[in-house]
Amino acid sequence: MVWQSILFDYSQLKLRMRHEQLAREEEQNNHVLMLRELQMLVSTERSAKEDLEQQLDDAKEQILLMKKSPGNKTEEYERQIGQLQIELQGVQKRLKEAEKVSSQPSPLLVQLQSEMSKMKKEHAEAVIREQKRANDAEERLRIITSLEECRVADLGMN
Repeated sequence: MVWQSILFDYSQLKLRMRHEQLAREEEQNNHVLMLRELQMLVSTERSAKEDLEQQLDDAKEQILLMKKSPGNKTEEYERQIGQLQIELQGVQKRLKEAEKVSSQPSPLLVQLQSEMSKMKKEHAEAVIREQKRANDAEERLRIITSLEECRVADLGMN
């Protein structure tokens, strides 16, 4: 009877441990997805920055060509270059901010890691307590078995 109780408690503990492990794995997968999204955002910003830099270089080349040839379009091109430079600066600023954000762990991730560490510690403590309970139960079982053997031996002598 006691042995069945111990086995039942042991199986319940194993089941609870497996559920906790699955929950941690799911959280870890969610963190991986968040990091991938941040990396994609940084990549998109880099591409936009490179496109604007290319547009700026093209505009500069056109201005040089226009300065060599007579015409009034020089002022328009210079204005376009100014606009492109302002736009480029904005994109560079957003890129730096995105890189800064992606290089820092998210507060949610830090919190989840902290919670995971706490749960691991609690789990380890629960396992130790459960092992102690199992050892105590085994000791009680050994004592009871020994007493029953002595009793049977006494009965056999009578």
